[in-house]
Amino acid sequence: MEGDEDFGSTSKSTWDETFSNPIQVSIGPVTRARAKKFKDALIGLIQATWSQAIA
Repeated sequence: MEGDEDFGSTSKSTWDETFSNPIQVSIGPVTRARAKKFKDALIGLIQATWSQAIA
């Protein structure tokens, strides 16, 4: 099918950049595992910010 050439094609550097920062949301379907990793990273960021604000 025409137009499907770019679907799912991600270069290695783009893939590494996307997953090196857990807060960055990637383009594409969000799996349960990705949603959990994002939630955990966000909770960690909030807790770190909260503890810095209190200290």
